[in-house]
This record gives sequence, structure tokens and C-alpha cells, in this order.
Amino acid sequence: MKKNVLPLLLSLGVACGGLLQTSVASAVEGFPACTLDFKKKPSGGLDEKTYKKLTGAQELLGKEQYGQALPILQELLTANAGKAYAEATILQNIGWIHAARNDYRKAVDAMQRAINTGALPGQVVQSTNLNLASLHLAMDDYPGALKILSNWFGCEKAPKPEAWLMLSQVYAQSNRYKEAIPPAVKAIETSPKPKESWYQHLLGLYWETNDFQKAAQTLRSLVEIYPAQKRYWTQLSGVYARINDDKNALAVLELAYRQNLLDKESELRQLASFYAFLDVPYKAAQVLEKAIKDGKLPGNEKNWNAVATNWRSAREFDKAIVAFGEAAKFSDSGEYYFLMAEMYNDKENWKAAIAALQNAFKKGGLKNAGFAYMRLGEAKMHLGAFKESINAFQSAAKYDKTAKVGAQWASYAAEREKIADLLKK
Repeated sequence: MKKNVLPLLLSLGVACGGLLQTSVASAVEGFPACTLDFKKKPSGGLDEKTYKKLTGAQELLGKEQYGQALPILQELLTANAGKAYAEATILQNIGWIHAARNDYRKAVDAMQRAINTGALPGQVVQSTNLNLASLHLAMDDYPGALKILSNWFGCEKAPKPEAWLMLSQVYAQSNRYKEAIPPAVKAIETSPKPKESWYQHLLGLYWETNDFQKAAQTLRSLVEIYPAQKRYWTQLSGVYARINDDKNALAVLELAYRQNLLDKESELRQLASFYAFLDVPYKAAQVLEKAIKDGKLPGNEKNWNAVATNWRSAREFDKAIVAFGEAAKFSDSGEYYFLMAEMYNDKENWKAAIAALQNAFKKGGLKNAGFAYMRLGEAKMHLGAFKESINAFQSAAKYDKTAKVGAQWASYAAEREKIADLLKK
């Protein structure tokens, strides 16, 4: 797919006709020594007729009336054959039109011919070379773009941030990701207001080189500059998780949650999972329960079970019982009622425990029915219903896992019944 390079040319400060003055100096370290003569003056000029027609063509160009401007310029080029400076100036304008039409090969040919006349001052050649580099980049000719850019940087005293970014893009497109990083950083550092896409480009380079620490630094910058962009918060949390910095991974997600940025089921689950993993089950339960009530998570068995489990881990038994009750509505098993009964027993709410156990037996499907009967026997015994307690313990004794303890407690309950009967006499 062809790329429109005009926005990039404009951002680099390239003027129509290529007459922009650029800041230049001696060679920049790491780039080839500059061979341009910046003291050179234009060789020749434009006669009045050519100047007027060229000005008219440039006005049409500015109005994007390329079809009308191009014949005028081609006619001027023929009329000025042999006049090097006029040819160079006209060719630059022709190159600009071809670039605007996304005909990059013709644009490159015209601009290179302009340079080859030898009539342009050093500073004009410098700006035209930057045009050429962007055109080679647009044509996916990365070696050609890199060669021209390297020479351009060697002659440039204070490169614009956009030029550094272009160099980084050329390296990146050539799969030379490590070499692409320094100019990308330079682009951001030298710009008073770096574009969001520049940070994204740098972030991509860190991902490609597996430098997740630097990726985290870049994402921290992004969340500071664009705090309303959820993707940067979730990406930053993901990077922290990848480098096993779970506390910061949680902290970042928590900040996003406080700003109401997390609204997807997967995001809310992730936040709750981090809380649970880092032993903060109270907040895990809060997040999940609120999400269900707000309609961001479905109120199904899985989610209510997660809420209840976290409330239970946080020793918020009343809240856990309510949540297990919600989960039980979606289950064919009595398992949730058994869990509720266990907590009622721990709270010594024997009547509620018995009611829950009765529901558990009624639904059936218990994984460890023997333990349920043990709990029933315990609750009945505490209420003084010794015969029912003995029956429950004897039922527990019929299961392998509770056979021994069930028989022992049945005997103990029988002894308690005898003592109770004696005390009545």
C-alpha cells in the first residue's frame, strides 16, 4: 500500500521548491563526514518570464491543482534546458507534484536530477536529500533511505525530532530494532510535544527487543500524558506482570479501576485475581460483587462462587453466605448449601446450619456427604436433639472418609444423651 509522504515532508519543514534554509555544521558523531559545500551560492538565477510562470505553477500546486501545474513546469523545463539552476528549481517542483500524487519513483527521479545539476546551494541539497529519504522510505527502499539519511545527519547541526523519528522508522522497517531505539528516544527527547504515535513506536521497539523494563518506562510516560487511555494502563499492568512485579501490576490496574476505566469482564477478573493472589481477598470480593451488581459481570454460578470464596478468605462470613446462596441458585448440586452450613456452624448459628444442610441433602450431588452428616450431627447435638444427632453421625459412619470419626461421635452423642436424661430426673 502506498504511503502519503506529504504530511511527513511538511512536518520536516520542507518548502515547495526545496528552498528552505537548514541548520548545518560539521559531521555528527556516528554519521559520515559532511561533503556538502554550504558556502556555495546559487549558480545562475531565473529570468523574469520563468520566475512568473514558476510562481503561477507553485500557486496551483498550493491549491492541489497538480494536473494544471505539471504541464506548465514541464514546458518551463524544456524552455530552460541548459540553465542548471533553473532546471534544478523546476525539477524540485515537479518532484513535489509526483510525491503529492504518490508517484514516488518519478518524484525521486526529479529530485535526484535537481541535485545532479550541481547548481543548488548546499543547504538546498540538504533539504532535498531529506525529501529523498522520505520518498525511499515510502517506497520501502530502506537501504536507500538509510544511506541518504546517514549522509543528511552527518551534515545537520540540529536535526528536527521528525528526522530522528524517520531514521528510527528506517531501522525498524529493516528489522534492526536495537539500532532503531536511540533515534526514537532522541525524537521524543528533542520534541517539545512528542506525538502519541512516537511513544507507541518506541514501545513497539522495546517489545521487539524484549526490553520490558524500558517498555514499562515508556508506558508510564503514556499513562501520565494520556490518563484516559485505558489500553496504556492495562498494557503497563501486563508488562509488570511479565517481569514478575505483581505489586505494581496490581497498583496500575487499581488506579485504572478507580478512574472507572475497567469495564470489560476480563479486566475486572484480572484485577480481582491480582487482589486474591496478593492476599487481598476483601478487595477481590468487592470488585467482583460490584461488577455483578453493575451488570459488568454476569450473575452466574461461577462469578458468585468467586465472590463468596473471596469473602470467606477475608473471613467476612455473612457476606460469603449470601454470595454462596446466590451461586446455589444456578447449581444442581447442594455443595454451596454445605459451604454455607459450615460457616453457620463456625458462627454457632445451629438452626441456620441445619436449614442449609437440609437444602444440601435435598439438592444432592455432594462431594463428601459424610462430612455434611458430621456437620448436621454437630448442629443437632448443640441444640440438644441427641437422637437426631446420633442418626446423623451414624449416617456419616457409612462413608469411608468419615466411617471412624462418625462412629466415635455417634457414641459420644449417645453418652451426652444419657447424661442429659439423668439430669432431667
